[in-house]
Parts: sequence; C-alpha cells; structure tokens
Amino acid sequence: IGFRQWAMMNPEWIVGTFQNAEYGNGSSVINVTSLVRTLISSGVPWQVSNDVLGGDPCPGLDKCLYVRVCRLHQAIASNVDMSQHFQTAEHCDGDSIPCSHIMSVAEAWWGSEGCSVEVSCLLERQLQRGATSFQVSNDALGGDPCPGAGKRLCIKFIGKQSGHSSCAACAP
Repeated sequence: IGFRQWAMMNPEWIVGTFQNAEYGNGSSVINVTSLVRTLISSGVPWQVSNDVLGGDPCPGLDKCLYVRVCRLHQAIASNVDMSQHFQTAEHCDGDSIPCSHIMSVAEAWWGSEGCSVEVSCLLERQLQRGATSFQVSNDALGGDPCPGAGKRLCIKFIGKQSGHSSCAACAP
C-alpha cells in the first residue's frame, strides 16, 4: 500500500500481517520497517513525513511510504470493517476523475487483467499538488503497460467523508 508524504496514516487501515516498509521515491528509499511497526503498534494515527520516518532519503523529490501487508488471512487477522474507510472505483481510458472527494489513495492499478502497473503515488502527487480532476490516459499514468489492450484504472481510496462520495462514479 502506498501513502504519499504528508498523508495521515491510521494504523487500523493496515489489515493483515504487516511485513515491511520503505520510504522514498523508488530510486532512493530507506528501510523503515522497525519504525513503522512501532507506529502501527501504537494504534495512534500519524503523518507520513521526513521527521516521523527518520530522515529524507531523496531531498527535493516527492516521496511515498510503501507498506507491504500479507492479506491471506485478512478476515481472521482483523475485526475492523474496512468498508468504513476504503472506497473503490474503476475508470476507463479517457475518463476524467474528480479529486475533490479523495483524501488519500491506498492503491491504484492501471492496465488490464494480468498486465498492470501500480500508480498510487502518481495519483497521490496529483492530490498533493491540489488537482481538482485527473485525466485517465497512458500519458497521465506513466505509459502503456499493455500495448493494444483495453485498460482500466482501479482505485482504492479513503474519501474525505468516510463512506460518502461527491462523485456518482465513485460512490460505494
């Protein structure tokens, strides 16, 4: 799961067994597994930031916290009803997504079945920059992961009002 810098992180959003965590921008990351494990165990929400995560692995660049969770026993591992927190939406190539109701993107995949790329941090950067909408296209999402195939953008996000959406296409 990717959380952009400055996003609020609520430990109850981690459903399953926490595996590890890295903080950075892909080309330069630091292992923050021990620190994030402690933060998750505290049960207290916290902000993804250089100060909280022990430094800046790539000064001047956008950063994300990447948390890996094993979800094989998700239903057994947690009694938290995640439907209260997460909403999902699918968008086709050419769609325009309104951003006003999205607080944070937990996961986002662009492509087709068996051929997709994770683009949550790219969408998070758009939110951080104050985007009011986002165009779904190969250009906007970093390229074509499946040339010649029809593609969809699948998003799992936390709405600004849990369980509510101002966008009919994203309503739970």
